[in-house]
Amino acid sequence: MSLDSQQVPPQAAVPVIHVKYKGRRYRAPQCENSSSVQRWVCEKFKLATAELEYEDDGAWVVFDSDVDKDGGLQARTSWLLQVLEKEPAEKKMRVEGGCEAPSSVQIPELKICSIYRVKAFVDRKTMLDKVQEYLQQIPSKYKEDGKLPMLGCSGMKGIGKTAMLVQIAEKVAPQMGKKGLYMTFNGGPGLTNIFHRALKHKSASKALADAFAAALLVRCGYKKDDAYDAELKPTILWLQQKLCCTNEDTLVICVDEIGDLQCQVQEPTFNMPSATMSSVMNIANEFEGQVVFIFSHIKDSVLLTGASGSGRQVLSLQLPPLSPSVWKELSLLHKWQNAASDHAEIHQLLLACCGHPRCLVDGLPAALRQRPSLLEHPTEASLVEARHVIIQTSKFNDISTSDMDEVIFKWFSLKQSQTLNVSELIANGLLLRLPGDVDVLNPLMLQSWSAGATRQSQTPMRWHLSQVYDADAVLGPNTEKKMEGLMFHYEALLRVGLKGKSIPLRDFYVGGCIDPELGSKQVTALLPSSRDLVLHVPNFQNTESVLSKLRDGWILVSKEHNEPGVEFLTPWQEHGSGKLLVAAVQCKFVKSKVTWKDVSQKLQVVKDSLESKNVQVLSVVYATPDQSTIQPKTYQDSVYFTERGLFDFTKRLGILRLHVMKLGTALKSQHEWLEGSQVEEMQVQQM
Repeated sequence: MSLDSQQVPPQAAVPVIHVKYKGRRYRAPQCENSSSVQRWVCEKFKLATAELEYEDDGAWVVFDSDVDKDGGLQARTSWLLQVLEKEPAEKKMRVEGGCEAPSSVQIPELKICSIYRVKAFVDRKTMLDKVQEYLQQIPSKYKEDGKLPMLGCSGMKGIGKTAMLVQIAEKVAPQMGKKGLYMTFNGGPGLTNIFHRALKHKSASKALADAFAAALLVRCGYKKDDAYDAELKPTILWLQQKLCCTNEDTLVICVDEIGDLQCQVQEPTFNMPSATMSSVMNIANEFEGQVVFIFSHIKDSVLLTGASGSGRQVLSLQLPPLSPSVWKELSLLHKWQNAASDHAEIHQLLLACCGHPRCLVDGLPAALRQRPSLLEHPTEASLVEARHVIIQTSKFNDISTSDMDEVIFKWFSLKQSQTLNVSELIANGLLLRLPGDVDVLNPLMLQSWSAGATRQSQTPMRWHLSQVYDADAVLGPNTEKKMEGLMFHYEALLRVGLKGKSIPLRDFYVGGCIDPELGSKQVTALLPSSRDLVLHVPNFQNTESVLSKLRDGWILVSKEHNEPGVEFLTPWQEHGSGKLLVAAVQCKFVKSKVTWKDVSQKLQVVKDSLESKNVQVLSVVYATPDQSTIQPKTYQDSVYFTERGLFDFTKRLGILRLHVMKLGTALKSQHEWLEGSQVEEMQVQQM
């Protein structure tokens, strides 16, 4: 439905249109439609865009699009009212079947149309195809057992559930010849409060469904006090009549944020959203497929419970993040795309968003408004601020500091990460499930956490995590040596997470090609009593001094870099025997294949000096060659990483510049989304 077709209510209470903005009321010239009201508002108050809502007293209320309405949607919803029919005061409406709408109803106007202004709606074609298939099969599906499968949309905060439901109500349903209606329990006219207040007036048998009816009526324009006595079946019949539904029409009601109904429940074990969905769907059965409800909730399990409670299956639309490289394709981020090519820090920030829609569409613009110079001069302070703004805008900050500490420590603990509550972390936006079932802890949260402590309170894990991202931010085609900093700080981070517990070498060097006998060796990470586990020494020539420091647990880095083929040394202690085992590490940030003969020859000098002191040495090569297969003889008595293996080893950190700067065919074949692809970007009509 075109926005220009939204007529200003023809029977307004006053002959002159009034506008309320920031508490003040203004007289406005007569306007023909909502678009002309919109244009007048933007000119009058010098706004780029604005949001309007028509109130019962005849005034258009303006919400500056740079600030959210109290309790409003982060995605900035524009509510426009379409007057379908005026009803005489105190008139009871008769509908088909002799049912009555709620008694004593006074309706000044009927709110039906809500246009959701999305800046970009991308990469959801597969999901929309499922919706269309579901709506097309409604008649046959109902006839099978008299119960329609319930369609549910789930996913973490800001993943695009609201955009999906509005797209279904405003585009998909009408294009298929069906009637669509969108309502949300998050924001708007306070439908959650309406629901719970109405619930107190209801009998136990149909209480939840009828309380839902009250919220639906308020969504459609009823005054609150007129809606509390509503019943769901008469309400749906009345709504069908108002929308001129025939026996062949299907009314699709998209119900967003059903989970907000839980917020006022005193008994935590009672699942209000699931119980409400079940009650509503039982009433929907009586309409034989002419009314369809589509619900959204953060957790898919809640939708499943709601469906099973009414004896039906759930067809789930689980929305994942978009491709982490989708920022390359979004026209609204063209300034960021240009800045990413000039500033590695901006490139890293875009990758850290991991394709999360609200981060990209709302968070990044909010950060730029906060600091307009960010893209030209990205300083450390401005980047810290930008991450904070994106996190706040995306509502990722619902976890306490102590809980965050525990989650991050477990995430980087190779022994405890499996004990994390994955579904809970995904729901809160802390864990992102990327394409290909790649799980990463939210990099924005990780970077913010590592930079959030003072130097005095900074733990070894915070320190080394911050250093990893600093090293990745300067990594580039001509800065191969920077890769070593990323790797020795990452090793230090994982060693802290082990907390002195032993581990097989293969479980530490995940993703690397490792000699089977060597991989089964049980070792313990030696740790010095220091915040920084990395010690820079002049060189490795003084073998006695080097061994002394290694036994104390230091990761040693040569300042002079005059040891060919060795970037740093990492100490391990063999479990049981207590013998020292030293990893001699080389890093090669290359795209072509690595000649193992050259690598092994360069490593041999340092290996010989340490082995002369009866110390076992293993070679570890962190390299990014574009190789899909490695011959076993290549990694005999050693650990060897290719680009694909290095991704598996470091993906706990999120998508790094390390992963995409020299992307080869072997890694692309496994994770095509790293490179990015052309996406379908659909723009909803703007006012």
